[in-house]
Amino acid sequence: MIMVKNRALFKVLLAILIVSAAALGYFSYSQSQKINLQEQEIFTLQDAVQSKDSEIESLNNNIVELESEVEVLSEDVESKEERINEQQQVIIEKTTEIGKVTEIAKDRQEEILRLKETQQKLSEQGKLIVDEYGQTLILYDNAEVFSSQSQYAEMLQSDPVDYGSLGMPFIYFKDESKETEDGLVLGTYSALYNYIFIYRDNDNVRTLYHEIAHLIYFKYFINVENNLDIWLGVYDNLKQNNLLSTEYAKNSPEEGFAEEYSVYKTGLKDQPEVLKQLFSQIDGLID
Repeated sequence: MIMVKNRALFKVLLAILIVSAAALGYFSYSQSQKINLQEQEIFTLQDAVQSKDSEIESLNNNIVELESEVEVLSEDVESKEERINEQQQVIIEKTTEIGKVTEIAKDRQEEILRLKETQQKLSEQGKLIVDEYGQTLILYDNAEVFSSQSQYAEMLQSDPVDYGSLGMPFIYFKDESKETEDGLVLGTYSALYNYIFIYRDNDNVRTLYHEIAHLIYFKYFINVENNLDIWLGVYDNLKQNNLLSTEYAKNSPEEGFAEEYSVYKTGLKDQPEVLKQLFSQIDGLID
């Protein structure tokens, strides 16, 4: 009886072991399959990550290339902007030059018309009152102008310096008022023909010396580079140190010369010694 029971128990245990072994085998197989699937998913994800890394690297390379292109384009744009600015500046300068040339042409046309008018009046008997100063004619529009302005011509004629030798065809005292946007004009000098107009509002011989000084400036400075350099140096020094005689003298080196020379000749005010010496030398050249 005992042996029968042991056999039965053994069979039961054996069956349990077999079932357990089978269950364990199935579980092990199932886990192995899951692991294999997960490994495959991991490999797939790694491939995907690697692919994305390649894409990112490619995009980064593209970004670098684009940044280089942008930099080149920026430099190109800056270069073109500089060229455009330069061209605009040239256009402005050319426009300004054209304006100046047009203004000069207009002034010269007016000078020619005035010269023709003067010649016409000279050809008509009794139209003008005429006096002589060396090679220069002194012209007056009428008796009223002669009465008010001839005193200034006489001061010039009595000056030891012979301004009549400078080549002025005439000095014309006009019965005319002249005004510009800058104010009343007392006299003008024609650089084209070397004649001088003095207008009826003038009340000082300094106007006459001022206009003659323009002629002197063209003859002895504009046409003589060394002399011009000397004057420009003197003028700049006087202007920087606020030693110019009048406000109008500050307008330009040429107007500065004309103003200072007229002040020197009339003794309007005391001037720096350098001006007195310079103008004394100029008077010597005219003699």
